[in-house]
Amino acid sequence: MKMKIKELFLELLDFFLPSHCMSCGRALKNGKKICFDCERDIERINVKTCTKCGLPEKRCDCNRYVYHFEGMCAPFFNENIAKKGLYKIKFTGAKPLVSYYGTAMIESLYKNFSNTKFDGITYVPTNFIKGAKRGYNQAK
Repeated sequence: MKMKIKELFLELLDFFLPSHCMSCGRALKNGKKICFDCERDIERINVKTCTKCGLPEKRCDCNRYVYHFEGMCAPFFNENIAKKGLYKIKFTGAKPLVSYYGTAMIESLYKNFSNTKFDGITYVPTNFIKGAKRGYNQAK
């Protein structure tokens, strides 16, 4: 019975307040943030990656750069639809996409560093002037 009430509520919500794909604008159902086609086109990182630079082992950049951190990971490559979505979050404050990207980042973190104890996880701060122009710090 509870499931039917929830399904009915979601259908009514979709009818009165339809959500749209944050990438292409297509109408969506059930509160999704991104449509099936756009999600399919996001190139996820599903191969073994370097635990230092976070890139696939074949594209590892550790020999070319000095990194001032111990390791990193990412759920997908910063290309095409994924990059477009990050720009929407960064420059327009597209809050509905934050939960989608956040969930993907948590899954990637767990997959790559599940046996690691962290002292802390932080963000890369924005430049003060850029943050003032934008009106917010997208990294916080």
